Amino acid sequence: MKECLIDTDILSYYMRGLREVVPPAEKYLKQFGRFNVSSLTVFEILKGLRKKRLVEKEKVFQTEILKHKVFGLDYAIMDRAATLLTSLEEKGTPIAHDKNLLQLPDHHSLEEPKKFLNSIAAFLR
Repeated sequence: MKECLIDTDILSYYMRGLREVVPPAEKYLKQFGRFNVSSLTVFEILKGLRKKRLVEKEKVFQTEILKHKVFGLDYAIMDRAATLLTSLEEKGTPIAHDKNLLQLPDHHSLEEPKKFLNSIAAFLR
């Protein structure tokens, strides 16, 4: 398993205890000790919890997210993400959406999970 950036859907499924997601997520946590998420994922989770007025779940999330690595997304990161995704789609190799922890296929070589997509689950590693 490779270290990767966890997208909003996967984190949301994990938080809700979706049985297809929890075992691989727990395996990932055991191996790496934390999730890597983008600041956009944090925003989307908070927005969803607040929209549903899930105050207690929001408090838990605010405490738990501190245990994980949150990567900021600036314009340069989002620009690169859009370019890479567009290129992959044009080549007919879009990023697969899988309910297990998502990552780019092995033949893609990217530097570090420092930056990248959120909702389409692209990973820089």
